[in-house]
Amino acid sequence: MVAWGKKLGGDRRFSSLTVLGHSEGSLIGMVAAQRMDAHAYVSIAGGGRPLQQIILEQVKSQLPDLLKPTQDILEQLAAGKRVESVPPALNAPDYLKLELVIIGGKLFMRQAGASERSEVVKVGDNIFSAGGQEFVLISETNGRIKYLHLAGHALRRM
Repeated sequence: MVAWGKKLGGDRRFSSLTVLGHSEGSLIGMVAAQRMDAHAYVSIAGGGRPLQQIILEQVKSQLPDLLKPTQDILEQLAAGKRVESVPPALNAPDYLKLELVIIGGKLFMRQAGASERSEVVKVGDNIFSAGGQEFVLISETNGRIKYLHLAGHALRRM
């Protein structure tokens, strides 16, 4: 990302370089903007507090038994050490693993591997809803779905 930004920043066709980061990408964009000497940086739905604090709060409320291992991991990372082992429960949670499936000519969204599903309903130009969650499908030029954008949160690669 930094190399690409530097390349664009050196291109005379552009008068300025602005980096935009969304959700978790907000932190990545902030660091990249500094390294590529961007003129501006925009954070959309990024954390307003230290990431370690946010992670600990989320783990404490959702996975209290894993609070101590999480603290240990964050301390290792803060000290610049490599973390060799992470408990499986701290990997990407199942609720972030979504699938789009077509059944009987209708489009449904479900958690990966789950049998329960919600029908996808078009509610706007490029806005859809399933199970009370609005989202946008972002497709490649060939029409194949590339990303699922959950409203107000991260882009998830399909």
